Amino acid sequence: MRTTNFVRPRARRPALWSLAFWVIGASTLAAAGLMTLESQRLQRVTERLEAGLVDAPPAPEATDAAIPTSREVADLAGRIAFFNRIVGDRRSEPLEVLAALEAALPAEVWVSTLQYDVATGALTMSLLSSDESRLPEALQRVEGLDLLRSVILERQVRVRQGERTLVQYDIRGEAG
Repeated sequence: MRTTNFVRPRARRPALWSLAFWVIGASTLAAAGLMTLESQRLQRVTERLEAGLVDAPPAPEATDAAIPTSREVADLAGRIAFFNRIVGDRRSEPLEVLAALEAALPAEVWVSTLQYDVATGALTMSLLSSDESRLPEALQRVEGLDLLRSVILERQVRVRQGERTLVQYDIRGEAG
């Protein structure tokens, strides 16, 4: 026969799980910080290289310490290739996309949902308006944006919101 105590719950170890998650989070933040520092250093070296390529040759009294050696250039190229593989293809920045949409859409049309994947450039959004006649114009303006391509109207839906009826356009596109 087995004895059991129903009054006191079984001891669990949430502190170990919490500690594990904190350690993972701290190491992720540390790695992000190191990557940020490295990217800043690479930016400074790149600016030095560009300045050396654009400017006139240094005066004879200038030292060669400002010009990187061929080995430093090769190391830098390797690091840049490594970070480009991590980052992948870069598309338009999210703020660029938002600013372009804000400038293109009339005041009577608003964005109800927006999903943008920076890695692939895939953009899906829903435009809403209480005036159905404003949506075709808004769609044409979105299609005319230079940073978007392959803009497609996937569906048009009527949405009932209380007493009024809204019209929704679901749009898919790709940002370049």
